[in-house]
Amino acid sequence: MLGFVILTIAVFCFIYTHTYASMALICLLIGLGAGIYLPSAIPLITATFGRDNWGKAIAFHETAASSSILAVPLLTALALRFLHWRILFFILSTACLSVLISFWVFSPSPHP
Repeated sequence: MLGFVILTIAVFCFIYTHTYASMALICLLIGLGAGIYLPSAIPLITATFGRDNWGKAIAFHETAASSSILAVPLLTALALRFLHWRILFFILSTACLSVLISFWVFSPSPHP
């Protein structure tokens, strides 16, 4: 949860940046939020799925990074034709907030 909170706040704050130093600080916070999430993902996956489906669930989870390397630049280039870059960060922060709320409501506790 903490990783999603940091990520959501940092992406939302990106809308209001005007200097390189503030962008660098927000990028550091985005990396911190993402870094906190990754070690907690595996216990959450193993708590959610049965032992016989762990390999499939973890493999599916790991496809997100490689898929985003292709999809994000293409979607960004397409969206920038119609929207200002600050609006894109607002949309991304709204998406992060909806994921955060869904995660808080629907995720199981990883503790046995």
